[in-house]
Amino acid sequence: IKTRSVLLEQNIVSAEEMTTLPPSPPEDYFPCDITEDALVMLKSAAASIKAAMGSDITGIEVDELLTVAFDTTEAEDDPEYIVQLRNAAESVKASYVPVLAEEKDRVQKAGGLYVMGTNRHESSRIDSQLRGRAGRQGDAGSSRFFLSFEDDMFVIFGGDGLNKILEMFRVSEDMPVEAPQVTEALDKVQKAVEEKYRDIRREIFNFDEVLNGQRRAIYKKRRDILSYSPEESVGMMREYNGQTVESIVQAQTDSSTGEVDVAKVLEKIYQFFPPVAPLLKESDIASMDAESTTACAKAAVDEVFMSKTREMKNLGKTTNYITLVTMDNAWSDHLQAMENAKETVVLRQYQGRDPVQEYNDEAFRLFQGLEGNMRNNAVFSLWQSFAAVQQPAAATA
Repeated sequence: IKTRSVLLEQNIVSAEEMTTLPPSPPEDYFPCDITEDALVMLKSAAASIKAAMGSDITGIEVDELLTVAFDTTEAEDDPEYIVQLRNAAESVKASYVPVLAEEKDRVQKAGGLYVMGTNRHESSRIDSQLRGRAGRQGDAGSSRFFLSFEDDMFVIFGGDGLNKILEMFRVSEDMPVEAPQVTEALDKVQKAVEEKYRDIRREIFNFDEVLNGQRRAIYKKRRDILSYSPEESVGMMREYNGQTVESIVQAQTDSSTGEVDVAKVLEKIYQFFPPVAPLLKESDIASMDAESTTACAKAAVDEVFMSKTREMKNLGKTTNYITLVTMDNAWSDHLQAMENAKETVVLRQYQGRDPVQEYNDEAFRLFQGLEGNMRNNAVFSLWQSFAAVQQPAAATA
């Protein structure tokens, strides 16, 4: 820390970068002042670093330099500034050794480091790491945990079992309880908590796998569109046009009688394909069934679209751009819908349903809707641009 502090004082990073770094501790934080020789060596190392790397290195690069310099393994091809920095760090360490050795002796005589825990963590691994701070590498030290049956973890997961232990020992509220049975009961509660969180992590992983599959499909499709030639983009949009017409007619067809609501069909066709209005009238499809209506509407839409391809030289690029933008917007909305679905299916487990399977089914339904939304938005945006171009031309005429 002292080595890093002195290096930063020598402005080896830019003033702008300094504002993003945590401040160095005050001088009274350190055991003692370093020697004048150590300070000179640090300043010399800083000058060598600036000469070799400039004065615009980042804080991460400074930390990497310190890591290499403090590594006990020295390489023959280490740069000069690393060698100087390593020697300066050793000099700083030598300044602190007498003071720290005296403190270490006092700590060992007092029994070493005493680690006191005030509650159990949800993971026993964290508790073990805390205990491991004391008595490291043969040093003196000990650890002890002081717990309460009213700790959140024991109240939520322990239930009435822990209270029955208190009744069994017949102790007052302010009397400490220390017995193997108590420790064993607390260990069981902690283990139950670990199992609970392990199940949650597994569930989250399964949720992420479902979304990851959709992400791969969308990204592949996006990469394919990016590599499309203008002709391929136009062909893709022709296919989208036909699929959109099919969806419109299907939505306005009575499933029981097969009767087509012609007025509603034309309303939607005119909404998505405004330039088609002069070519497709109600009388043209009044007596047709769903299949014939679809074919007639497709022919009218395709005729107008092909005429636009001849009029607009850059239609392929325009189609490509609009498709990508609408795809990105629809995917962003889909991610939010998936997040909402995740919160919903978790509650269904109280109905005895498997939340992962429910999420899988919901994700499949939403993904089907996503593809339709991307297609409809792309078609609508492109044909609205046709109408916008056509209106000024009509006004000029």
